[in-house]
Amino acid sequence: MSNLPIKEVRHEEEHPVCEKCGAEMTEIGEEKAYDELVYVPGEFYVRRHIVKKYKCTKCGQDPEDAEKYLTELFSQPAGTILLPWREKNDETET
Repeated sequence: MSNLPIKEVRHEEEHPVCEKCGAEMTEIGEEKAYDELVYVPGEFYVRRHIVKKYKCTKCGQDPEDAEKYLTELFSQPAGTILLPWREKNDETET
């Protein structure tokens, strides 16, 4: 799989707000949530999901991580995961 092309998909919140105090959170980095092998007829590639990490500068709330994203992802209907080539953002490349 290491020789396949990689297309990154970045997941971030528009206006992240601390659940504890309501202050706006600051981006402190990002992490790879997971890699997904995608097959489009005639092509294989790796879709790499990158999740932004945030921290509250007011109360110090711990950053959200990929685990929260994965929990939300896998609670979606199976077709969203099992048929990824049908997603609208399939052509997203970085």
